Amino acid sequence: MTTSTTSTTIPTGPTTTAPTATVEHTDRGPLDKHELAALVARDVPDGSYVNLGIGQPTLVAEHLAPGSGVVLHTENGMLGMGPAAVGEEVDPDLTNAGKIPVTELPGASYFHHADSFAMMRGGHLDVCVLGAYQVSAAGDLANWHTGSPDDIPAVGGAMDLAIGAKQVFVMMTLFTRDGSAKLVPACTYPLTGVGCVSRVYTDVALFAVGPAGAVVLGASSEPGILATKLHANGSQGDILCVPGAVNGGVIEGSAYLYMDGPAVFKLAVSVLEKVANEALEIAGMDSSQVDWLIPHQANIRIMQSTAKKLGLPLERMVVTVDEQGNTSAASIPLALDAAVRDGRIKPGQNVLMEGVGGGFTWGAVLAKM
Repeated sequence: MTTSTTSTTIPTGPTTTAPTATVEHTDRGPLDKHELAALVARDVPDGSYVNLGIGQPTLVAEHLAPGSGVVLHTENGMLGMGPAAVGEEVDPDLTNAGKIPVTELPGASYFHHADSFAMMRGGHLDVCVLGAYQVSAAGDLANWHTGSPDDIPAVGGAMDLAIGAKQVFVMMTLFTRDGSAKLVPACTYPLTGVGCVSRVYTDVALFAVGPAGAVVLGASSEPGILATKLHANGSQGDILCVPGAVNGGVIEGSAYLYMDGPAVFKLAVSVLEKVANEALEIAGMDSSQVDWLIPHQANIRIMQSTAKKLGLPLERMVVTVDEQGNTSAASIPLALDAAVRDGRIKPGQNVLMEGVGGGFTWGAVLAKM
């Protein structure tokens, strides 16, 4: 499924002249390390002073646009570092911090290791690009030790870079070899820095991270979200609500969910059909172009009634309420996941999702997979 960022704008900094690269690939596997490096290079602002960490981040140097004015710094004491050296370019005395032979660009300079760290700690670097074992949704970084007894700790200058650079980009695979996520709610490995990462570039997706959590960045050239519509009507709030309230740490009134079943059924059947048609109208489509309907898995009678009013056959409606029960609005992504995993929903198909909630609220999303 492609994604859209039409409802969320996150500043990307000054425009760079580096060539653009495709963020999302619906017809292929994950990005390789050179494609990933090209994405990072694209987002490095022109004229920046940049440090590239050991390992894959060094590949970013190969993809910086000529004339971008980006100056590469290496912590072993050099400004103006060029791409990796090959063949006769190799000079054993000219390496980056990872001991990889590199080239020098016109105007390059050399200095003491202590001076290099003073640049890092003094906030003189605009961007650093690091690898990572884990990054938390809040931007915490763990990249020097897994905590395993047989793991060799390797701090290097990562802690200085993580805190000293104005922006920290992380370049990594999204999953480990055993399938564990490396972008996590909270790091379980020893931390390199707290709240220091601003962006995470992975082989699967690009994320912004920070105090508000992780957000997927990068709009596809083909829209994933075709249309959305959301409504709320406070005058109907008492038919689905928690009547009680907390006052001074004490619960006043009932703390249990209340639902007027008949009233919710009557209203839901009416509003869900209307909001579905509103979303279709926004997208310039009609119900005949909907491949799958995924309604809020609350009540099979409501679901069937909505499908009937939209003129959709029941076999084109995803139903999981019999297996997973009613998990409120969470039932929609659960049903979507089930239908994608079992192969019913395929790339390129149009899926209409709709649901209701307390307040009283209701909405619909039309998406192309």
